Amino acid sequence: VFFGTAYCAGRHLLKLTYLAKCICRLTSIIISCVLRDITLFRLHRIVTEIYRLSN
Repeated sequence: VFFGTAYCAGRHLLKLTYLAKCICRLTSIIISCVLRDITLFRLHRIVTEIYRLSN
């Protein structure tokens, strides 16, 4: 009985770790995308400002 319970718990833990890894990966991807968008937005604004000033 104990081995069965341990086996089930082990499988459950594996699923949880896998889920946690997936969530972590997704979060980091989302964060990097957001940061990249913010940087692109800033660059775009800076370029527009320079363009406006030069004309």
